[in-house]
Amino acid sequence: MTTTGEHLGLPLLPDLRKAKEQLKPDATAVFVAAPHCGKAIEDAIEAEIPLIVAVAEHIPLHDILRVGSHLFTKAPANR
Repeated sequence: MTTTGEHLGLPLLPDLRKAKEQLKPDATAVFVAAPHCGKAIEDAIEAEIPLIVAVAEHIPLHDILRVGSHLFTKAPANR
């Protein structure tokens, strides 16, 4: 397993795609600042993680619209 380290006994992976390949998660939780939340959600969509939970407030509306468009064009089977 290629990791960038460990925290609390769990592997730290460089990105969601590597996490998807190595850990095969059923879900992901996004805990980032609002300006970065849209990109983090898009990364999870690209990695084809089936359940994405985003915990943030004050996410810019244009980011939410971009994420919605991304979801409908990149992952139509997950709607």
